[in-house]
Amino acid sequence: MMGAWAASQPLIGLADPEGFVLFAVISILVSLSLVPLTLSRGAVSPDIQASRSSISRLFAISPIALVGGFLIGVWTSAFWGLGLTYGQLSGPSDTEVAIFMSVVMIGALVAQWPVGWLLDVIDRRVVIGFVTLLAGLCAVALTTIGTEDWEVFLLTSALYGGASITIYSVCLALINNRIEADEIVAAASALLLFYAIGSALGPITIGILVEAFGPATFFAAAAALQFGFAAYVIWRLLTGSRQPEGDKQGFVAMPANSTSHMATELHKHGTADDRKFASQTS
Repeated sequence: MMGAWAASQPLIGLADPEGFVLFAVISILVSLSLVPLTLSRGAVSPDIQASRSSISRLFAISPIALVGGFLIGVWTSAFWGLGLTYGQLSGPSDTEVAIFMSVVMIGALVAQWPVGWLLDVIDRRVVIGFVTLLAGLCAVALTTIGTEDWEVFLLTSALYGGASITIYSVCLALINNRIEADEIVAAASALLLFYAIGSALGPITIGILVEAFGPATFFAAAAALQFGFAAYVIWRLLTGSRQPEGDKQGFVAMPANSTSHMATELHKHGTADDRKFASQTS
């Protein structure tokens, strides 16, 4: 999915963005994408046994995940909704803006491998704090650099995409480690609800700031949110309980943001720690 998003951005340079051609091309591509689905002979998935869990219970179990879901919704929705506007206000041509958006997507795609590996090695809260802090530093760098140094700007944009967009998957992996198997659907629903609330607020609030203070505020506002979340994660690390190592499961990136073949394989076969724990308890 991330690859498709990255590949779609250069379409902006093929025709007038204000015309009908691009909408027609995208509509045709979406229609064609349904053909493999209709030809599939795969069996229907069995019913999933799910129990209800209140948001208050899930928040008590993993506040980092739900707070993270909300804040990630704010800064990612602002990027999706205002990224092109930011690029146009900052000076680059339509083609360069498309390249900028594609590079961010490519960064998010590539980051699945190292982030997934880290999650199976160390405490996932530490990974969330580190990746969020990295995203904030990249946002500050993008605010400072601007588009004048184009190559450095693109490299930093790739790092920003890799850090900021993957955090949602990590938050879901974190909360899944702290609940029962039949609560996974409820946890995913709660996290998605918090993400949706943040997504509704992001473009409005950051859009108002950009209109009032200029395009530099676009990444500055994201950096403020990311530093705030990183500080909250650090505080929880210092005051909260530590997740038992044996409870870890292989990281799987969520389609809501991005997926990776390596993450899927880790989920299927488990990590070395998973197998060691299973042999000790069998």
